Amino acid sequence: SHVLVTAGNCSQINLWSLHLTPCEESNIESDSIFQRKPTVLAPSAGNGSGGLEYRCSLGRDNPAVNCVKFSPDGLHLAVGCDGTNLQLFSVPWHKRGGGNGRHFWSTLTQENSGELNYRVVNTGEGVTDVSWSSDGQRLFVASIDHSVCLVQRVGQEDWTVVYRSSEHLHYVQGVAYDPLGVYLASMSNDRSVRIYPRKANAKTLKKVLKPIKQQ
Repeated sequence: SHVLVTAGNCSQINLWSLHLTPCEESNIESDSIFQRKPTVLAPSAGNGSGGLEYRCSLGRDNPAVNCVKFSPDGLHLAVGCDGTNLQLFSVPWHKRGGGNGRHFWSTLTQENSGELNYRVVNTGEGVTDVSWSSDGQRLFVASIDHSVCLVQRVGQEDWTVVYRSSEHLHYVQGVAYDPLGVYLASMSNDRSVRIYPRKANAKTLKKVLKPIKQQ
């Protein structure tokens, strides 16, 4: 089954198993997102009819949770909250053999959730958004304190900040990581978008203050 993570103003981060019928599974794999009809998911009845099934909660006495995002490889879950630094939950190293690490989430229960590796990265208090690199080795982080930073995996279980910028004049609302891994983008409440090269120097590559006119 697929795994869905949800969070909000409460301190809990909830994980759900998403059971899809064969027809729904086929639609996800083949249809364009613009062709799909929205589906209302009910709690799973356990009879193969599809639906949502609650798995467990990852509670760390968090304030309001602003964002939760799995890495593309399915091995890590990034959590951004008000008033705290970036939190990372990762599949245990010994559970990643054979490329099956991402399936660990679908076996997670309240009893074994303590097996997850947990890290706090000093990114700046009040994380508003995160964006993963396509290989799951880095993530771009936005904060309320006007800053953005690039976090990179070091070794098996550690993460460290390799770049930080505080050029925005207001809190940063969103960030995006170029799928090709060349550029990073940040959007702030100061009404600007800034574009950075991944191997950034001290200054922004481009600053966008208004839409570019089409030729």
